[in-house]
Amino acid sequence: MADFEKVSEIIGDVLEIDLINVSIEDSNQTLPGWDSLAAVNIATAVISEFKIEFDIDQLEKYNSVKGIMSLIKQK
Repeated sequence: MADFEKVSEIIGDVLEIDLINVSIEDSNQTLPGWDSLAAVNIATAVISEFKIEFDIDQLEKYNSVKGIMSLIKQK
């Protein structure tokens, strides 16, 4: 669960929201401010924090917490 807590922190920082408001079910549809620029910023922070690489085709997975978690688990 430590990965989820770190991802929540990253999303909270990028979106400037309280991380207590971030759940595993959240996405760009449920959190205000999660637009395409925020997705790139979230992706950059996740890549840096977890030392992972991804194809540009996987960028769409950075539009949900579950998608980000699945990319981390694949590392």
